[in-house]
Amino acid sequence: MNYYPIYQLLEERGRMAVELNVAWDETGRLTTAMTRTYGRCPTEGQAGCTNLNQRELHWFLIPPVHGGHEYYDIGKIQSGGAYRILEGPDAPLTVDFTTLLAGTTWNEPVW
Repeated sequence: MNYYPIYQLLEERGRMAVELNVAWDETGRLTTAMTRTYGRCPTEGQAGCTNLNQRELHWFLIPPVHGGHEYYDIGKIQSGGAYRILEGPDAPLTVDFTTLLAGTTWNEPVW
């Protein structure tokens, strides 16, 4: 996935490239995912790398918001990682879909 942050006056600041490798159980329910934030592009115009023109950027997975509600459970937010211009990308992280999707039907297989 590529994140393209856009700020005031629609100023583009490059992209942050990330990967989400999802695992599921034998019934089709999502269990976990390993996240990976890609490092800086060695040359301009390459894909599969981060090309940010800002100090840092963090990415998150938030739980589904139910119809009729304008909020989500902040305690269920899962961090995907970050890219910092001086340190580079965070080490891979694990996302827990059991926590992220608890209390919803989003993790109920349809087959």
